[in-house]
Amino acid sequence: MKPYKLSTSTTRPSSRSLTAKQLQLLTILYKFRYATAELIAKSQNAKHKRVILARLKILVDHGYIGMNYDRTYKLRGKPASYYLLPDGIQILRQQPFSSEKVLKRLYYDKHQNEVHITHRLNVFKAYIYLKQKYPNQFQFYAKTELSTRKRIHIPKDLTDGYLKANQGRNTDYFVSYYEATAKTWRIKNSINRYIAYADSEQWQAATRQDFPTVLLLCENKALKRRLTRLAAQATENTSSDVIFRCITI
Repeated sequence: MKPYKLSTSTTRPSSRSLTAKQLQLLTILYKFRYATAELIAKSQNAKHKRVILARLKILVDHGYIGMNYDRTYKLRGKPASYYLLPDGIQILRQQPFSSEKVLKRLYYDKHQNEVHITHRLNVFKAYIYLKQKYPNQFQFYAKTELSTRKRIHIPKDLTDGYLKANQGRNTDYFVSYYEATAKTWRIKNSINRYIAYADSEQWQAATRQDFPTVLLLCENKALKRRLTRLAAQATENTSSDVIFRCITI
């Protein structure tokens, strides 16, 4: 990534005067679509959340990112969440890692409902959990990073992320996160789509690797028991060798 000149100016940052830390925040929002100051601080092992809040405020004030927050958030103990605005998207368009297909989708993030936003935040939370529990073992690719021409063989909206094992480890994972409110029919549909995808051998043909283990992340223990049962029932009725693993975070 091309280095950016650090700036403490109160004038509106341009694509050339954004600090490295400000650009990093835009990149996080590109990867996960939404974030809170607390999640960003945890992902960076930052000691002081107020420093993250200050950086986010500058980007909000200058119109690079938007903020979801109203007076009901405080009553519910709900933190503000942040998302990219057109000017921030335009800066990311200059970055070599960005995908035009993904960038076009980001324009709609301002209008997404609370259920969608909460799920995206939970995926970010899951990333932090996996990063801390298994340090230096995997690279995590979020849904936006799977929507590229290089990974066109992955069906749209099948998975929330992909854990690619680092050298010396031979197990990759597809990652799906489920809230406690997840409907049984939706869970069954997701599990069956994973099985159908494995049986199609699209992944195996494109990557020349075994099909990844499917990691089902559950919001609580009751949901874990339900998903474990549903996954077992689905695999009993098929000759597929796809492996499902359920864990809580």
